[in-house]
Amino acid sequence: MNQSAIFSVAVFDIETSNLNADFGIVLCAVIMDVNTREMKVLRWDDMPEFKKDRSSDKQLCEAIKQALEAFDVIIGYNSSKFDIPFLNTRLIKNGDEMITGIKHIDLLYSARYYLKLSKNTLENLTEFLGTIERKTKVDGSQWTKALVMAGTPKGRKAMDYIVNHCIKDVQVLAEVFGKIKDTIKVIKVR
Repeated sequence: MNQSAIFSVAVFDIETSNLNADFGIVLCAVIMDVNTREMKVLRWDDMPEFKKDRSSDKQLCEAIKQALEAFDVIIGYNSSKFDIPFLNTRLIKNGDEMITGIKHIDLLYSARYYLKLSKNTLENLTEFLGTIERKTKVDGSQWTKALVMAGTPKGRKAMDYIVNHCIKDVQVLAEVFGKIKDTIKVIKVR
């Protein structure tokens, strides 16, 4: 009798205020259960600490870590080089423990090693695969507004833009995963 293991799997993405975690903070994360399509949206300006200290992402990072650790496998894109290291750096900065022991798949490596595309960006991959979902363009002014106007209606609107961008990235990633999941041979443990 063949028995296959059933894993809880999530695709995820984070958005940050800077590309370097010693200068930036996490602004939001979206985590989608691949099986149920249920999405968890975590945002900086919804955290209780936001009202007291707008420079802190401690509660947000803790919430993201807890949400990710609820899954057996997490899937990102360029997440080995960006999302996980950024989040771990912020966790350490905030006096917390890093994410460890999670099985992690970075679909960038599936695209890089099993396909031969001109560019290994998620945008190029979605165009090649003909996905229904597509990445949205980044409007850097929205990141600036979200930070400078944090706590105001305009700051909230800018954060909504960032969160919607992150949601779209996760929807795209889920569709890409569905199309190239057969290329996954190894799951790294972080």
